[in-house]
Amino acid sequence: MVDGKVIPNPGPICRSPGLAAFPGIHEPNAEAERIIRQASPATYIRKDMPPYLLIHGSKDFIVPIGQSCLMCAAMKKAGAHCELIAIEGGGHGRGSLEKAGGPDPYQTAMIAWLKKALR
Repeated sequence: MVDGKVIPNPGPICRSPGLAAFPGIHEPNAEAERIIRQASPATYIRKDMPPYLLIHGSKDFIVPIGQSCLMCAAMKKAGAHCELIAIEGGGHGRGSLEKAGGPDPYQTAMIAWLKKALR
């Protein structure tokens, strides 16, 4: 949905192995796609949504970084504010991001973004 209008196909569905734990998602089919789209924040994008900062590891094999790239691009296309910080070599979760580049590369940018977004 963008600005209150339903988008028939907002983009590819992430079918990572982690979806097996999601209720009712064990194989790709029409019902699984409906559940995933309903749960996805990308389904509800609109111009007046709050600003987003996405921080994502380039080697996240649980949620591919392409999902954050698609979300950020869709938000910008709708006129919403979104920024993406990609952590080169980072996996899934804060611990793996810090192992990849240490906390400073993204924490400094995150604090600066928060100060700007919350003023």
